[in-house]
Amino acid sequence: MHRRSGAFTGISVVALAASLALVACSSSSSSSSSSSTPASTSAAAVDGSMALGSTCAGIRSKNSGLPASVSVGTSSSEPPDAYANPKNPNQIIGLEPDIMAVVAQCLGFKYTYVPAGFDNVIAAVQSGRTPLGIEGVFVTPAREQVLDFVPYRVSEEEAVVRPSVASRIHTVNDFCGLTTGVTTGSVELEYLQSVSAQCVKSGKPKITINVYQDVGTIFLTLANGRLDFSIGAAELVAPALKEYGSKLAASIIISALTFKIGIAISKHDPELAQAVAAAMEAIQANNLEGPILKKWDYLPSDQVAATLDT
Repeated sequence: MHRRSGAFTGISVVALAASLALVACSSSSSSSSSSSTPASTSAAAVDGSMALGSTCAGIRSKNSGLPASVSVGTSSSEPPDAYANPKNPNQIIGLEPDIMAVVAQCLGFKYTYVPAGFDNVIAAVQSGRTPLGIEGVFVTPAREQVLDFVPYRVSEEEAVVRPSVASRIHTVNDFCGLTTGVTTGSVELEYLQSVSAQCVKSGKPKITINVYQDVGTIFLTLANGRLDFSIGAAELVAPALKEYGSKLAASIIISALTFKIGIAISKHDPELAQAVAAAMEAIQANNLEGPILKKWDYLPSDQVAATLDT
């Protein structure tokens, strides 16, 4: 039922960049945590691709007040969205770092990752401490009140369960009386609190909801039998199913939880928001996002038009 294999195959961003003369665009070779040297970019490298280079030069000219260096918040714990490289924990890799690398390359700024818990990523962007944030952040009406977004893909949620309860789960109503785990400050937390309230209202036992800082801990706890189920983005569930094998089972799609995902931007910097939106539009217009999605085992149909969502 899940949509991805979690194999993470496909061309690298370095190869993509080379084919377009966009050298130095790979986050896996330049992105870093806040304790390391900021990832660097080169406007000249972008201009090596005539179509994208001229567009990016125009964006930079129109937005002359862009900062030279930007802090980017990320929890760095959700593969394949954004996570620490197992071979080099100081590197943040994944779909979103690859996207960020090309955006920064286009706009000509350096950037440094500031690791934080998922809820702290949102809070840091909202306050302006980190003008940009990535970590599979869903675009919701509540978040749109405090953040600007440039969405570029869509995500659907699915349940993952202990095999012993798999045959019992047919709808969300079957979650009543079970124990689950969600990340703090997440959409899943709010959703399951609502489902649990409906369980009680209908005379069924509540859902016991445990809150964790990252999805990796949730999947490990579930695989160890201390949770009955969890729900999460399909692209996060797929690698967990592969890693834990027979200890986890795919379950139902949560149709109520389908969201756009994008780069979160502080409302304190509207010029940066406009420039990021323009850069993502150029990236999509030049067919650069598709190969990055493929590299991280996303589907081409996951791409959505990048616009500034305020």
